[in-house]
Amino acid sequence: YPLDHDGYRAAWEYADAHALPVLSHSYFAGDSLRVFAAMAAAYPNATVIIGHAGLDLGLDRVARVVAEHPNVLLDLCGTLTHRGVLESLLDLVGADRLMFGSDMPFISGSRQLGTIVTASLDPDARAAILGLTATRVFRLDDDLQALAPAPPLPAQNGRQ
Repeated sequence: YPLDHDGYRAAWEYADAHALPVLSHSYFAGDSLRVFAAMAAAYPNATVIIGHAGLDLGLDRVARVVAEHPNVLLDLCGTLTHRGVLESLLDLVGADRLMFGSDMPFISGSRQLGTIVTASLDPDARAAILGLTATRVFRLDDDLQALAPAPPLPAQNGRQ
């Protein structure tokens, strides 16, 4: 069913009421940008994440939807390995609207990670894409604090 099918209404209403993210893949004849934009407009408290960054729908068209809807983000899974695509997306929508996606088990996670690591990005943009955006969207701050490294042990005899 398309995302705007009546069968999904309860899920969309719940996501909107609780400010939750909803991820849907655009690839291989998935939903149109019109449907993604309509859902973002109808449920402004939900975060709409377009899988595969919507690249099969046209880079400029996707960027317009992201610009028009502050609750739309792009998941970078899939075929972003062409040189310069990630940098173009970053210029068009900003790092706070992009998040890493592996598309595993269909595509190697190392390939996806390598695309981001080797792209011409500044460190802040890379950090946002590789985790800070997802941390914000999935509200992981509290969980990550629990995983913070332990403080260093006190020095013994002048050594750490």
